[in-house]
Amino acid sequence: LFDTVGTLVGVASKANMIDKDGKLPRVKQALFADAVGTTTGALLGTSTVTTYVESASGVAEGGRTGLTALSTAGMFALALFFAPIFLMVPGAATAPALTLVGSFMLSPILKINFEDYTESIPVFLTVIMMPLAYSIAEGIVFGMLSYVVLKLLTGRTRDVSVVMYILAVLFLAKFFV
Repeated sequence: LFDTVGTLVGVASKANMIDKDGKLPRVKQALFADAVGTTTGALLGTSTVTTYVESASGVAEGGRTGLTALSTAGMFALALFFAPIFLMVPGAATAPALTLVGSFMLSPILKINFEDYTESIPVFLTVIMMPLAYSIAEGIVFGMLSYVVLKLLTGRTRDVSVVMYILAVLFLAKFFV
């Protein structure tokens, strides 16, 4: 769930699809489509069907609708015939493309208030922990925990919602129990 939400927010931010309140419109439909895809994929015995961060590259090139996804699917179907040739390319050759996609996704960080350390440190820790933990979800969990702890330690408890406190307790229980 956190991987999907993280991907949706990252890609939607790049596409300027976040509303003025910082909320993702129609997120319920996106999460439902992801759940149906994941369930159907599991029933059919395929690999996990889910939202992928690589969608940011399509958004960076101007893709905003499902036509981009359909074009990509068509290219993948065409690429099946050339799979033996593509398999000759080493995995390390994809590193520059993945680095570029990652840099596209960093642009929303510019909106962070770096003067307020209770805001900037959790963002930094979230970004660092994602690759270190090999999980977007674990990075988000670590960032949320550090956000709550920093707000508590600085006496700014009203900045944290009740839901964040509940999630922090649940995440701590997950790690220590």
